[in-house]
Amino acid sequence: MVIGAMSFSPTILMTVADLSVMEAEVMVDETDIRNLTLGQKAVVEVDALEGLEIEGEVTEIGASAIVRGSDTSQAQAQLGANTGNQPKDFKVKIVLKDPPASLRPGLNASADITTSTRDGVIAVPIQAVVVREVDEEGNVLEAGAAASSEDEEEDRGTRKRGEEKDGVFVVQDQKAIFTPVETGIMGDTEIEILKGLEKGQEIVIGSYRTLRQLENEARLKVEKKKKGDAKS
Repeated sequence: MVIGAMSFSPTILMTVADLSVMEAEVMVDETDIRNLTLGQKAVVEVDALEGLEIEGEVTEIGASAIVRGSDTSQAQAQLGANTGNQPKDFKVKIVLKDPPASLRPGLNASADITTSTRDGVIAVPIQAVVVREVDEEGNVLEAGAAASSEDEEEDRGTRKRGEEKDGVFVVQDQKAIFTPVETGIMGDTEIEILKGLEKGQEIVIGSYRTLRQLENEARLKVEKKKKGDAKS
């Protein structure tokens, strides 16, 4: 940096950096930060280097939340300020392993951080898991019936709300049977099932709204795919 004769504000003439060690700075949502620990593996993708995946490792996790959309220079001013319910992120640094020679500082990047892995477990598509209300006897309260009953008895306060449980609809004798399950870690497309399902069972997959309205023990029409049919 240099300070001119007529000004006391410095001017940056040159920045010297060691490009053999490079790191990526990513912003992690406040709801996910609890799953991060130092040393976790990550894969970084740089917009300017399409198709290239660079392996890395988490080396620093921010201790203070930053209001989403603000830069790091504003972070100190935000500490102690009333930011209300604004979404917040945490800055996480990932040291890159064997960065390519074409990589340059300042490029936009995104990262996938592996927080946990499981091998040899039962997993189902995320869209198969739905939350339904179950009474004390374990019976599923139908969505429509529960709503109407609540409207009728709301003033009297006689209706007890059931417990909401995660579950899937298992196909048994061509009927959809709601089965409560205990879930584990969740990936991009699948979620681990710890209890409630066994390997080889058929389940119903659909939109969350459809499964919320699906009646327990509803009769299903199961069709086998023919050869040459497109995969759904």
